[in-house]
Amino acid sequence: MVVLTNKKDKKTTGFLMTLVPDKAYYESTHFNALRSNYKQWQKGYSGYVFYHTLDGKFINAWKFADGKVIKEVTQVLGADLDLNMGAKKKVASDYCIYTTYGIWSINCTYWTFNNSEYNFTTCGSWYYDYTITVTSCYDDGNNDDGGNEPEPPTTGGTANDPFNGNSPISTIVETNNLNTDNEGYFNNALRDVVYRCGYNRMFQYLKDDQAFFNSVSIDGTKDSGYDCKTGNLTFRNSSEISTGMKEEFIHFFQDNYYQEGMDYYIHNANFEFEAKLMIDLLNLINDGGIGAYFGDPDPNSQVYTTWLRTVTDEGTHFPSYEDLLVRYPVCNNLTYWDFLSAFAAYKPGYNNLPIVPDLTPRALPYINSNPCY
Repeated sequence: MVVLTNKKDKKTTGFLMTLVPDKAYYESTHFNALRSNYKQWQKGYSGYVFYHTLDGKFINAWKFADGKVIKEVTQVLGADLDLNMGAKKKVASDYCIYTTYGIWSINCTYWTFNNSEYNFTTCGSWYYDYTITVTSCYDDGNNDDGGNEPEPPTTGGTANDPFNGNSPISTIVETNNLNTDNEGYFNNALRDVVYRCGYNRMFQYLKDDQAFFNSVSIDGTKDSGYDCKTGNLTFRNSSEISTGMKEEFIHFFQDNYYQEGMDYYIHNANFEFEAKLMIDLLNLINDGGIGAYFGDPDPNSQVYTTWLRTVTDEGTHFPSYEDLLVRYPVCNNLTYWDFLSAFAAYKPGYNNLPIVPDLTPRALPYINSNPCY
């Protein structure tokens, strides 16, 4: 909790500060939240800093790298409060990415004795507190505020809205068969996808191509998926709208980007592996690879993970198809086709699909040719 008192008018402002360190920073340092104070961060701090009012309402947030602000973060829904945190300059944005965070909290008591001399701290157990969805907007690199936070935004909204102010579902679905609640889930899931590096380029292509899902609906009798024969998108239940959006979005892109369309081919492992590999690569680039890898035929093997980090140079660029054909000794000299073969042989649910030998990936090279970072 931060309490500030204005020296001129003696007014006091209180708010909550939450630190969410990057995985790499957390693992490479002895991170301790108590070693950072307001605008006095632990050396080289990299991660997010969130601010909330004392009753839990979102104020603003910032992305830090090596102790300096590199991104502005705003909440997707809800008004931002007009609180000046002492900064002077807003940061320009090129594009934004939606991210959902689950915030865990712990209550600590600071015990002091002998005229407030600090002695020790006792803490309770960690507990799940709340979830927030935010937008991270990349700045133009001209931040000159010396590591202090820029002036917090006073209005909502995001830069370069790809939906042009329309409901997201209306920009990509011809016939909407969802109820109001599920439409909201769909809109949130589509935002979370489209505002991410790589997916935004695919979405722009689909917009330019005037491509639409024929319909979207919930059907508990069917598996979630995109049907390339009908152009329909179906989810088995509400929860699978968010969990399945990335892959079905990529399948839709594949169907429109491959000149013949997906229906020209038999249902094969090539399309399935390419989609899951793209999710894994973009997950590494956007989020540092936190979470499960969908294209890995063996969840107990580290070779696939090592391969992803090698071909992306530790998540700094999206690889070309040629990059995926290089035999790296650290990856046991395995290439794209080796992992595709393993996927088709061992991946549960996909190990009965054939491989089309002359079907090289085409959606994946499109992202390499149209970078967004």
